[in-house]
Amino acid sequence: MLVHHLQCLSGASKAKGATVVIDVFRASSNIVTMLARGAETIVPVAKVEQARLLKKAHPDWLLAGEREGLPLEGFDFGNSPYEASKVDFTGKTVILTTSAGSKGLVESSVTGDPVLVGCFLNASAVCRYINNHPHEEVSFVALGVCGEIPSPEDNLAAEYMEMLLARMHMDFDRIKDEIRAHPEGQKFLDPENKNYMPEDFEECLRVDVYDIVPVLGADGMIHTHREKTGLDILDI
Repeated sequence: MLVHHLQCLSGASKAKGATVVIDVFRASSNIVTMLARGAETIVPVAKVEQARLLKKAHPDWLLAGEREGLPLEGFDFGNSPYEASKVDFTGKTVILTTSAGSKGLVESSVTGDPVLVGCFLNASAVCRYINNHPHEEVSFVALGVCGEIPSPEDNLAAEYMEMLLARMHMDFDRIKDEIRAHPEGQKFLDPENKNYMPEDFEECLRVDVYDIVPVLGADGMIHTHREKTGLDILDI
C-alpha cells in the first residue's frame, strides 16, 4: 500500500486512493463527536452563504460552523467538540462550514475515491476501515491552519495513523506534549484568547474514543460507518 502525505487545501484535491481528511482542531473531531452523539448525517459546505441557503431549504436541519474560531451569527452551534459532546443530536442533519475542515472535505470529494474523516478520537477505527476496505493507495490530508499553513496536530495525527497501519507504536503523551508546546495548542490554553476553549484542546487530544468512521458519500453528506471495537493497535 502506497501512503501519501498531503498538506492543506492545496493538497486535498490531489489525494489518491482512500483519503483521510484530518483537521484535529477542530472540524474532524467535531464531526466524529456529533455523529457519536446521534447525528444522522453531516453536510460539509465550503461557504457560509451555502450553509445559510441549505438551512433555508431545510429548516429542520441544524447549522454549525465558525470563521476565525468564532461561532457564526444565527448558527445553532459553533465548531466545538466539547460542546457537541454535551448535545443529543439523535436523528439530526447538521450543516457544517468551517475555515478548513469542511472545505477540505469538499475539495477531496472531487477525486471519486472514498473520503474519510480522521482524528485522534477515531484513529484506530479509521485504520481498521482502511484494512477492511483495501486500496492500493492511501492519502492523509493534513489541513493545517485555515487550510493554508501546516500544523503539528494534523501532521502528527496522520503520522500516528500511518504507524497504526504498520502495526507500530507512537508515544501519545509525547505527541500531546509537542502539540501543547506549539502556538496552535497554546491558543486553546491562553486565557486571553476567547475564541478557543481549553476543554476543546483536551477533547480533541483523546485517542481512540470512538469506533465511528465518518464517510463522505456521493450525495455530499457524511454518513456513519462503524468498524469493530477493541481498539488495541495489535488487533488491527
